[in-house]
Amino acid sequence: KSDLSHCDTACFGKKKYKSTDAFPLLYVSGSQVDKLDQCGYIWVYRVVQKLEEMSLQLIQLIETPPVKEIGAFPDVVIDNKGKMWIMGWNQQKKNKGDKHRATIKFSLFKTPKYTEGIKNKDGVLFFNLNNRKPLKNFEVDNGHIIQQGICYYKNNIYIPYGVALGGYQGIDVVNVRKMSLVRNFNLMNT
Repeated sequence: KSDLSHCDTACFGKKKYKSTDAFPLLYVSGSQVDKLDQCGYIWVYRVVQKLEEMSLQLIQLIETPPVKEIGAFPDVVIDNKGKMWIMGWNQQKKNKGDKHRATIKFSLFKTPKYTEGIKNKDGVLFFNLNNRKPLKNFEVDNGHIIQQGICYYKNNIYIPYGVALGGYQGIDVVNVRKMSLVRNFNLMNT
């Protein structure tokens, strides 16, 4: 357990730890960081299956660039080419006067190999993504805050939102080729 995180998004990558594994590596994100100099984390797990039982083995911890570069509460999703999109938000810019709206930041990185990093005493590799420049980055205005479970499909990143009490509920759809918000499904009062 980490005090700076919880599971906002879990997605499978394109690579398996071993070719005999049933699943590719699992990327978990949800760092609760919002100060400009804070960095978030991405946990990379191997799904281990023994007969009918499955468990997770942490193999790599990836530190994200700071909030000032990638946005607050960063989450990660792996695209169909195996590249890593990091999404965070900035609520400092006022968007249409709505307290639930924010500017969403997107940064595309080459996904670190699961063999890269400095090994700690537990055998987990630590990789600092600050040493890599993004392949692409852009911002989208009039998105929303508090994403939960982003996913990638056909050049679109689907960003569901949910806050139990008084928050926005809906899904923003951002096309990474057009670098724009192309659709919003407002699920309030449904």
